[in-house]
Amino acid sequence: MQGNRPLKFLFILGSVPYPARKSGVSIRYLPILIELLKLGHSVDLVISPKDNDSYAKDDVLNLEKMGISVALVKNNSLASPTVIDRLRYFKNLVSSCTPY
Repeated sequence: MQGNRPLKFLFILGSVPYPARKSGVSIRYLPILIELLKLGHSVDLVISPKDNDSYAKDDVLNLEKMGISVALVKNNSLASPTVIDRLRYFKNLVSSCTPY
């Protein structure tokens, strides 16, 4: 702590770091989060999962019970483009290459 004042930490992750999983993310970050809480710091966690259904709501609730503020951000950037999106892209690509 800096001058006995608790610090605020913000973590931005692509998956929920609870419970421990083979992915390594939870094994790597969960102990850090717990240690910061033990030292009296404030921990905020922003999670933007690659697959919006890849996390269990109970895992998020367990993190909040531990005292970690969790915000879930829907990740649309990794969604597969629709057929219409692909056609628009192709049209823009072709029209940018023609002199007319």
